[in-house]
Amino acid sequence: MTPRSRALEEGGYPRRDINRTPRDRVRAGISEKAFHAACGSGNLTEALARFRSCAMRVRRRPR
Repeated sequence: MTPRSRALEEGGYPRRDINRTPRDRVRAGISEKAFHAACGSGNLTEALARFRSCAMRVRRRPR
């Protein structure tokens, strides 16, 4: 996702790494003005939830 909001550019969602096992992991956050996520094969739903959380935070910030 390429952000249209300055809130993402300013680090509105810090990177979070969750490593339960080598296949049960989620990494998500903002870097280089875009949302990035990586996850294990069974964690796509969790990665998408983190994206949604990020989008909601940006949406709520005043412009």
